[in-house]
Amino acid sequence: MCHVSLNCFVNALRNNLQPKVGYNPYNRVFTAEQESQLVKYCEKTVDLYFGLTTRDLRKLAFQFASANRLNYPQKWNEVEHASEDWLCAFLRRNSHLTHRTPQATSLARAMNFNRENVSNFFNKLATVLERHSFEPQNIYNIDETGVSTVQKPTKVIAKKGTKQVGSIASQERGTLVTLCVAFDMLSRIPEREGINLLV
Repeated sequence: MCHVSLNCFVNALRNNLQPKVGYNPYNRVFTAEQESQLVKYCEKTVDLYFGLTTRDLRKLAFQFASANRLNYPQKWNEVEHASEDWLCAFLRRNSHLTHRTPQATSLARAMNFNRENVSNFFNKLATVLERHSFEPQNIYNIDETGVSTVQKPTKVIAKKGTKQVGSIASQERGTLVTLCVAFDMLSRIPEREGINLLV
């Protein structure tokens, strides 16, 4: 044990105080409870399809610290957001949070994907299955996706300072082709070269 820690421990016992065990960071802005509120807010915004960017989170941290009159670096007042060092430490302490690229989702789709609609769908599915007595081999999985006829160009080497770099493609806008695939999960072709193919 470090002699400084041992000295603090002995002084606490002499003064009939509960000795503090463990490391307490001196420069933490938020308490564990306050940081937990920030984490829950980040998770909530993602569920509402309005996730915070790293810059949004840094602004929120500054506003949260300022509103609660916490002790934070003076630099935060000048730029009105938390530092990148704080952001890195925050993500390190909360390792379940990470940077993700969100998929574009329309407002109509987001509004319709709720508990009531999903429950209604499965109720109707159960009714249809009971009415027609489908066997498992007669149930197919189907999904659709959109494929563009214009492929995304790969990176090229260009001169620094060039404002616009182009790459020849068949068309600039192209055509969106909708691809629909259906397959039966129970029917399988024998494995070939270690790959499972589904019919």
